[in-house]
Amino acid sequence: MRNVHHLLAGLVLTTCLSGCWMGTRSYVEAEDSLYPVSMGGAVYDEQGKPLSEASLEKLRTFKVGYRTCNMLFSLLPLWNRTYDIGDDVNEQVKQYGGEAVTNLSVESNMLLGYKATMILPLLHVFTFGVMPDCNTVIVRGDIVRRPSGTP
Repeated sequence: MRNVHHLLAGLVLTTCLSGCWMGTRSYVEAEDSLYPVSMGGAVYDEQGKPLSEASLEKLRTFKVGYRTCNMLFSLLPLWNRTYDIGDDVNEQVKQYGGEAVTNLSVESNMLLGYKATMILPLLHVFTFGVMPDCNTVIVRGDIVRRPSGTP
């Protein structure tokens, strides 16, 4: 009976510790964007003057999602280590007649969801990180413009 308790304690400890190693690493950039992108509520206009959130009109929500996968405890990227949202920004801002994207946020979720959170860490540790980790990344923001009639 004592051995069973030690085994269970070891499995729980392994699961807890492996949670620090699991997950993917991904970087979001907007190198190809023709429009300003800000993680805050303000952006700068063409002359470098700041435009506050109160002086901007929200048109729509910008949203793009992608998947990223890594192996060997995130040391080996399989795909989408760096994702450029610039083309998505250009397409959506132009489509809705905007001038910028503000309040940008990045959310990352485990691909298989919460049901696998107890099984995957064990598999990950026992396979020495060979099992790939995949996440879904969702980038959101506000497509904004200056109100009509504002220079």
